[in-house]
Amino acid sequence: MRYITGINLKTGFFLVFFSGLCFCGTAQDGPSIPFLNTTPYLDGDLREWNSTPTVSFTMTNQPALSANQADVWLGFDETNLYGAFFVHDARLVQIEQGHGNPLLYHNDGVELYLDTKNDTSSYMDANDFQIIMDASGQLVVFRGGDTYQIKATLNQVPKDTITSSFIMDYAVAQHGTLNKDEDEDVGYSLEFRIPWASLGLHPRNGYRFKIDICLNDVDTLLGPGGASGRPLSTQMNFQSMTGSSNFGFPKNWQTAILHGESSRWHRFKELHYLPPVFLSLVSILVGIVVWLGIRNRQLRQVPRKAAQDIQLVHFFFEQEPVTIATLPHQELFTQTREIVLQHLNQDLSPTALAAQLFIGLRQLQRIFKDELQTTPNAFIISIKMEEAARRLNAGDVSTAELAYVLGFADPAYFARVFKKYFGCSPTVFAERRTKPGQ
Repeated sequence: MRYITGINLKTGFFLVFFSGLCFCGTAQDGPSIPFLNTTPYLDGDLREWNSTPTVSFTMTNQPALSANQADVWLGFDETNLYGAFFVHDARLVQIEQGHGNPLLYHNDGVELYLDTKNDTSSYMDANDFQIIMDASGQLVVFRGGDTYQIKATLNQVPKDTITSSFIMDYAVAQHGTLNKDEDEDVGYSLEFRIPWASLGLHPRNGYRFKIDICLNDVDTLLGPGGASGRPLSTQMNFQSMTGSSNFGFPKNWQTAILHGESSRWHRFKELHYLPPVFLSLVSILVGIVVWLGIRNRQLRQVPRKAAQDIQLVHFFFEQEPVTIATLPHQELFTQTREIVLQHLNQDLSPTALAAQLFIGLRQLQRIFKDELQTTPNAFIISIKMEEAARRLNAGDVSTAELAYVLGFADPAYFARVFKKYFGCSPTVFAERRTKPGQ
């Protein structure tokens, strides 16, 4: 049979083949980047980014010794593009040194590619940027299409180093030690803020541009030149969120879209023509109303979670109604308690705790949820409340002194937390403990 519903078989084959080519050549949809009404603080602590990651991917090309996994959060406002990375890496390595060093891709780090005008072409042009940030906080920025171009040996991508004329802010926190093979690291976290002015565009809801996010993974210092040499290709891993190891070509990048607009309060804060005194008075009045509402609610009832938290304190304080000795991860909980007691005067975060325990943050959170039905942060506070009760029983200590000893910058906040756990203020607690029959 030569015809199907009037279409020649050969003609039909070519139509199907051509349609497939058109489909494969269509730009791949990428991340949707939300508007942020609250500006992240750049310190490498990612607890502010409490939503689902914008992008998550694991390296599948594996010449390196351990597979890296990345969770990526992205956001924007009228002024900046924001981002945060948490990279799970069991071996942290740094070979190259210095900001602006074009060879920083030899270090553990991330690469961010941006085509700000969404004018996809085979090679990077003046609208395209490559930003390399390594695990130690070093930075190099490339831009395509400049007068003085260099070509990378492997991928022949024309680009020019322009770190000196590119403005951005970033912060890195390491969860492990660099260049030590004898220990197992957790990874590193990174936050950045890039002004839209540096990228030459004006953001708006629905704006589209191209993006690619890549990981560089090096797991050993050994190379042709010894400890200071370049790593061998069998010791390195390069991979983007699309699964490709051939970056630098905008036609392979994904299409990102900005979505959302500022809230009314955010727009109100941005009205710079209002007198500063008026804004200050409004802020003070709003703060007073909010504080009175919170205070009134605290006086009327104890939060529902208080009973659970008080029971958690009793794990160590009175050894009842249960003890950690019956739990599968009793040693981990004991180590956690020792770490908290060693850092009593610090605001110990779950991320820092996980790093000291040499365990991933997500795994730590899962263990606490499964066995104690709580979070690492609630557990840390429980240990501090236990120590607060011990010291109040031991003798004469003021609430302010005790607050600073336990890492609370605000004694009033410490008193509120204490009351949440024990149902009374530190002063009343000490009086009850010293009176017979209380």
